[in-house]
Amino acid sequence: MEKFPLLRLPAVPLKKVVKELNFILLALCSEKMGRVVASMRFKTSVFKINHTAVEQNISVSFKTLNLQWNFVVSSDASEYNYKYTFEGQTIKFNIIKLHWRYFTINSLCGSSTAKTVEHFLRKTFVCENIDYKIDGEGCQNFENYILEKVNKDPNCKSLSLETIANVQMNNSSRPKPFTQPIKEEHLEFVFKNLVDRIELIVVGDPGKKFRYYYRITQKNVTLRTPKYWFTFQNLIGARCESLILSRNERSSHCNLNPEQLNNYLKRWIDGKQPDISYLYVELQWYPQKTEKWVQLTAGIEMLDFDAKRNDEDYGGPSLVNMRMNNDKLTFWDIRATDGTMSCIGCEGTTFLLKVFKSKE
Repeated sequence: MEKFPLLRLPAVPLKKVVKELNFILLALCSEKMGRVVASMRFKTSVFKINHTAVEQNISVSFKTLNLQWNFVVSSDASEYNYKYTFEGQTIKFNIIKLHWRYFTINSLCGSSTAKTVEHFLRKTFVCENIDYKIDGEGCQNFENYILEKVNKDPNCKSLSLETIANVQMNNSSRPKPFTQPIKEEHLEFVFKNLVDRIELIVVGDPGKKFRYYYRITQKNVTLRTPKYWFTFQNLIGARCESLILSRNERSSHCNLNPEQLNNYLKRWIDGKQPDISYLYVELQWYPQKTEKWVQLTAGIEMLDFDAKRNDEDYGGPSLVNMRMNNDKLTFWDIRATDGTMSCIGCEGTTFLLKVFKSKE
């Protein structure tokens, strides 16, 4: 079979051909080919770095390639079928699963290879919106990793703390998901030191004794185990633009009561909660139950929801998409003293507040 002179093609047809190939492997074939692929500035759609006790891997995908590639750190493989060199460092891995229906490749590699793979991907492609997932067990030198790795990564989009592990139960054929604990000092350190532009997702449970007595300053925060430690003082003190208090398991609902949410809404009306754009809370009670609804809305003028408002003119989650996913979700408008409009939404144990701030 004759070799195809790929690099002799003019720039435009060359890029069209490269886009149809696995340009991740193509970039590793030679230094010259690596420079050619890098010049095409392919952007990642997903770039995840996981350092937890449950999983150690790098996952990357490209819309252009329609392919997701997972490099899983493992010591299981004694020999590697694929070996490449990048800037003097060896990249070697096995391909253990090919899911062409879902365009997914899973590979095994060593920890040193994982670091080289990350360096190769960052240098060859435009790596945007990088998601980190770490815990104290899987990430060595936790505090230094936050300060030197996560905070200093200009392309970091989010940081997830801890994870959910699937545990096989004796009386079940299927594993049951369990929230992993997070050390109190780790969660406090992240709250105090993570730069506010990075979205923070707290999956792990810090336990019943944990309390946090300072402002939460990150702009976008999701807390999935707020039941025991997140208080009304945490709510009104938070400087978040988006705050989501959800749950991992049935027992981890937020402990806020109707009077506290009513107080928060009145503070927003009076201009005392200027940062918030979106608040989502999963509660232990039903907001639309008559008694709870009276407590939640006491002293607040409830207006008919303006369904003609163009949702795309404002930031935050789309209410149109929310209604498409849950047609039982009901909205009402409320107005602040300065004229700013917002809406509250309720369905089941869900409560949300969206402030209509124009996009900057």
